[in-house]
Amino acid sequence: TLWSFLGVVATIVTFLLAPALIEYLNPSDFRAVIDDETRLVEVKERIDTLQILYHGEDILATGKDIRLLRITIKNRGKTIVQGDYDQDLDFGLALQDALVIGTEVRESNSDYLRERILPPPSPTGTSAASGTTKPAPLAGAAFGNASIQLRKVTFEKGKFVTLKILVLRPRDSGATRVSLVGKIANV
Repeated sequence: TLWSFLGVVATIVTFLLAPALIEYLNPSDFRAVIDDETRLVEVKERIDTLQILYHGEDILATGKDIRLLRITIKNRGKTIVQGDYDQDLDFGLALQDALVIGTEVRESNSDYLRERILPPPSPTGTSAASGTTKPAPLAGAAFGNASIQLRKVTFEKGKFVTLKILVLRPRDSGATRVSLVGKIANV
């Protein structure tokens, strides 16, 4: 019948127009996602003579472990230009309950992002992307939200960058949580 035919046509039109409507109603889709988190060393039972040292301190004895995170920053919304960032705020990632050991770009579909997202190393050889200006000792180290500074780059629609981040975390903690810090207009 006519009404059944019109119902089928309306359903098809809705499915065809839904992606465009979603794009129109929510043009911003910029996020950081943890792709995976791996413990670099996993000791199943205590061996008294085994030590795993980081800057001279045994992380097994202090209840910590080193984890490798792969975090992808994706822009599926509108292109973000440098003027969209709040220039008075830092831009980057915050990691809960972590001490950042090192950061590097692992993969990207943009040579521009691969070369520019992380700040250049300082004259002392450390990078602002490590979250620290010098390697942090463990003794009494308080785990808080570590930050990784990123450059305020032009982030085109459809582009992504994946970072490899080494962190030190309490051994019994759950999965790491990540969030973007800073402000981008309309995001």
